[in-house]
Amino acid sequence: MSPIDGVRPDSKFERLAREKRFQGRVVGVSTDRMILPNDVEVVHEVVHLPDAVCVVPLIESGDGTEVVLVEQFRGALSGHIYEIPAGILEKGEAPAACAARELAEETGYRAAKVTPLTVLCPTPGTSSHRMHFFLAEELTPGTAQLEPAECLRVEQIDFDNLLTSLLRSEPTTSDDGVVVVDAKTHLALLHVAWLREGKTGGGEASHAGVGEP
Repeated sequence: MSPIDGVRPDSKFERLAREKRFQGRVVGVSTDRMILPNDVEVVHEVVHLPDAVCVVPLIESGDGTEVVLVEQFRGALSGHIYEIPAGILEKGEAPAACAARELAEETGYRAAKVTPLTVLCPTPGTSSHRMHFFLAEELTPGTAQLEPAECLRVEQIDFDNLLTSLLRSEPTTSDDGVVVVDAKTHLALLHVAWLREGKTGGGEASHAGVGEP
């Protein structure tokens, strides 16, 4: 795995041993015996996940801006939640290409412009798993290609209304009746809103399937 920006290595850290405890189709778990920088020896459970991407698809029109969300069933929660399109990086696949692919497969939309936003570690306490965030624009509608295990429907939600609901001090619905409890979606929408206000800049845009952050 390549170095992660924002992670400062420590030469005092030493991983002494790793014992595989479980390996599923996607998730693996090991127990790692290690010496921490303060010379304390510990055993930590580590979750092994492939890196992933998520993408904020925006549709601009004379009536404003809409974001494309999927309401997806999540078995771990026993119900449906709203999310931005996301998926696992295939071996050797560039993150921007994966973002464009997942967008097309889950929603049918093809993006002429894919912009890298950031790369984050969602669960650093238990995993080195990384998620690549993208913005997708200039969308063309098409036909989704869902996998058998995917149970979702696509919705276009007013971006400003949804953003207002995210910034309220207590959980509430947007004017479209949408509640966002998914962390990556919440963070990505706020990131894009900040970018659109001109407060900061994302990476250079790349054509779908080309480049990576």
